[in-house]
Amino acid sequence: MPELKVIEGGGGSPPKAPKPAFREHPLAIYLWKAIYPHPATTYTEIAQRMSDAAEKKISFYQANNCIHHVRSHPYDYGWTIGHVRKGPGHIEHRKYFPVLVDADDHKMRVSDFRECLRDGAISSSRTIASMAEHEAAALEAAANSYDYTPVQKRKMRAVSSMFTAASRMAEEVLGEIASVA
Repeated sequence: MPELKVIEGGGGSPPKAPKPAFREHPLAIYLWKAIYPHPATTYTEIAQRMSDAAEKKISFYQANNCIHHVRSHPYDYGWTIGHVRKGPGHIEHRKYFPVLVDADDHKMRVSDFRECLRDGAISSSRTIASMAEHEAAALEAAANSYDYTPVQKRKMRAVSSMFTAASRMAEEVLGEIASVA
């Protein structure tokens, strides 16, 4: 008869798979060439410059995918791209440029584009605050509207509270960043 193992807990998340080995994006070198030494102001401009550097058509979506990949792996590449201010106007501070990363100290070295990084941080904080507030409200509404178990409702409300706290913290950070000249 096979031996039975007792597994404690249960009902939780399955164990996480090991992180796959880093694989460089095939277009990353063209992304670097598209934003250095001259920053770009739009994803469309980045895609066009990447196409010119690669001597083949690179779509807006391919450029977007490559930017996402580089931002997700800054310490593997040794650089990343700062976020920029969204919305109309502010084009003078909307610059996509490489930000070097010190892999040993996990610090980013800021170049001459401090205002651009500041505006990007303001925009990101606004986005996070707004999205977190909306998600909190959606979870709370769902918990009140559907036939969930008491445990499910409690978990949904706990996550809703976390989103509310994240929204408040992002608003606080936004105020602090915006006050720095």
